[in-house]
Amino acid sequence: MKRIELITMELCHTHCVFCNIDCYQQMIFLGECGHSFCVECSIRLYEASNLSPVTFGCPPCPNGCINPKEGIQCECPEQLHVQSIWKKIEPKQYHQWVAEETLFRYKDGIFRCPVCKKL
Repeated sequence: MKRIELITMELCHTHCVFCNIDCYQQMIFLGECGHSFCVECSIRLYEASNLSPVTFGCPPCPNGCINPKEGIQCECPEQLHVQSIWKKIEPKQYHQWVAEETLFRYKDGIFRCPVCKKL
């Protein structure tokens, strides 16, 4: 498999397919799909491509934050502390979560499109 650049930035004057707002710079995924989004939507989509550590055995946020199975996750200092303790107590589960989340975002070091998950 030929390694390709992950994304490219392009100056443009178009509408973002997600927010439908005029954008002057977009990110284009150079894999099979060629999806492109404005920079702000690209950041939001990347942040949303997280997996909840709770489904891998991590205790939930002590503040009661709700973390979906996939999507934007809580980053409360208290939850980050819980995760650091979980990493020490259950390293196998912690590393399984890290591996699964990495596969969710990347394959062979190439970033997956956050919409279609293609390379």
